Amino acid sequence: LNVLCDKLKGIDANKAYEMNIKVGCAIANRDMIRSLCNYIFSQYKSLLPHDGKLLLIMLPSTRAIYEGKNPKTGKVYALIKIAEDAAGELSIPFLDLNEAFILDYKNNRQPFDFKCDGHWNERGHLIAGKAISAFIQENKWIQEKDYGK
Repeated sequence: LNVLCDKLKGIDANKAYEMNIKVGCAIANRDMIRSLCNYIFSQYKSLLPHDGKLLLIMLPSTRAIYEGKNPKTGKVYALIKIAEDAAGELSIPFLDLNEAFILDYKNNRQPFDFKCDGHWNERGHLIAGKAISAFIQENKWIQEKDYGK
């Protein structure tokens, strides 16, 4: 609906939106975004059982990757840093999937999402799953005895 409204106003949605975020509007409200991240993340953390684990995962900007741009230099990355910093302040691990997707695209040049809607295809899920699995194993969140051989 927002995209349709913007089109009616003559705003190019391809330039105004990145990663489903109306970037200009969000950046103008950084302090609110920072407060919101702190609040939401602290609520997530408060709901964990004593031995519970929480991992925040940042999805990559596939458009930037396909265009050969570094997603970390785009405007939207300032918002990602706000989320990452808020997670760090609360000692919540934060996994940015950009590097995994950049490396895969550099090596394979295969898309991660469906052309019709931008959701991940099998390849996108595979890359994300491997990165999450590596994080879990590297941080010893699950021991072999917990899931068998």
